[in-house]
Amino acid sequence: MSTEAFFRFSLPTEVVYGVNTVSLLGSEVKRLGGKKAFFATDAGVRASGILEKAFQALNDAGVPFTLFDKVPVDPTDRDIDGMAEIVKKEGCNCVIGAGGGSVICACKGTALVANNTGKTIDYVEGEDKYPNPSLLCIIMPTNAGTGAEMSKGTTITDSRTNRKIRILGYRHAVRLSILDPTLLMTVPRIQSIASGLDALTHAIEGYLSEKANPISDCLALRSTELMMESFTRSVFTADLKAKGQMLLGSTMANMAVSNSHIGLSHIFNAIVTHIYESRRLEPMPYGMIHAVFLPPTLEFNLVACEDKAPPLAKAMGVMTQYQSLSELRKAIIERLDDLLTDLGAPRKLIWKGLSADDIIENGLRIESAELKLSLDRTKQGAVIRKYSKEDLTAILQKVLS
Repeated sequence: MSTEAFFRFSLPTEVVYGVNTVSLLGSEVKRLGGKKAFFATDAGVRASGILEKAFQALNDAGVPFTLFDKVPVDPTDRDIDGMAEIVKKEGCNCVIGAGGGSVICACKGTALVANNTGKTIDYVEGEDKYPNPSLLCIIMPTNAGTGAEMSKGTTITDSRTNRKIRILGYRHAVRLSILDPTLLMTVPRIQSIASGLDALTHAIEGYLSEKANPISDCLALRSTELMMESFTRSVFTADLKAKGQMLLGSTMANMAVSNSHIGLSHIFNAIVTHIYESRRLEPMPYGMIHAVFLPPTLEFNLVACEDKAPPLAKAMGVMTQYQSLSELRKAIIERLDDLLTDLGAPRKLIWKGLSADDIIENGLRIESAELKLSLDRTKQGAVIRKYSKEDLTAILQKVLS
């Protein structure tokens, strides 16, 4: 992208990073005007014991809070409506979330709905479809994954259709994100792998986007570098530095993709997730689906990225000297393959009987504009390489069992 081109870049969320920064929670709530907090997490994070310092920090600062530890995986609009009712009933003016992507999105939605008069479903699929901004929202990620705390988008499940829907707008953005590597110490290995692959996909797709810009490119490349350096150590050891690098990398990756755009791996992921949920098939973790789709979609896109391939190769740890462009593209895919092998990530979709046509037809029916497939090249969003049905079929044939 030329530096003379027009682009918009925004980061509405303040970040505090460092080991044991969770102990600052109480003072940060008070600094930002919080009087009483609604503290949401899930049962697993609560049971791990990693939030005791957070609870103590709130108590030490004299901040009363209502604890809710029943945030479900993939929360629906109805889940958020219920949480918002508790916030209103308890008189809270601050929402705190500690967890992964589901908790983060649930808290972002709750902070918005609790400060408005409508239901969650009233505010989806459109920019700033709400009269009032969110309540103060503070997030403490407990895995290096979505980086959703940095996004103006909140992804939830429509309880009526079981499809993914989004709330959009910077007026409901998280006010503060506390990034403490110690909160990653108890994350189960499979979850660490899946979450990290989601983050890595954000970085790579945010870089290979028509809407990428010089600022998002810097964030995407540096986050890719941080994660490629630290991913396996973060998953398989207790190395706090590696976990910190993954945490920073995931946050920076979302900064990048939120100011550029997602790509084909995310689109395919949304499609097959809807298929397995609506047909009650065996679930497959979101990040593991990226493990399947990122290599073939990256290989497809690199053909259209002559200028972007060398910086991406360098960020991924590929030696770029003396390699032709075709060799460089091959080396990038091989480096990604090596990482996935080291992580033990799947390379095929787990469901038997799915066909390329089935997946494509479902993708064409998705309502969300940014997650919808289109065979009209003028309506394919910000993907860096336009595709045909034959292109999609070729990609899918590589991943079907």
